[in-house]
Amino acid sequence: MERMDSMLDEKTRIEVMERCSCDFEARKRVARRIYEESTDIDDFIKRLGMRCNKLERVGNILYSIKTEGCDCGWVRATKTPISPTFCHCAKGYIAKYFEAVFQKPVRVDIVQAAVWGDEVCRFAIYLDDEILKASRG
Repeated sequence: MERMDSMLDEKTRIEVMERCSCDFEARKRVARRIYEESTDIDDFIKRLGMRCNKLERVGNILYSIKTEGCDCGWVRATKTPISPTFCHCAKGYIAKYFEAVFQKPVRVDIVQAAVWGDEVCRFAIYLDDEILKASRG
């Protein structure tokens, strides 16, 4: 990671990490099924929240919160300092996950990260009006 940080500009590093993120098809399929079976976005959040990180919705922003440090096995396994660039891998994973659920692109921002010294990892997933108003019940 140090090498990539020293050789690539920030925008390119972020793009590389987001694209190289984990991509668990089975998890995405389960989440999509839960979404399809939910009556609305809040029902979906409640149902999905029993299976993953803590989820909170504030207006059009859905927060995914990992309360006990980093969710990444690689980060948890290392004893050496981790580059903040690495957090964009998790951001990419969350984007892929929710894009599969909603069947459309979503914007994701890193709000807090354990690697950055925060108590939790918190990602903001921006929900558009179509997602917020969808009723499937």
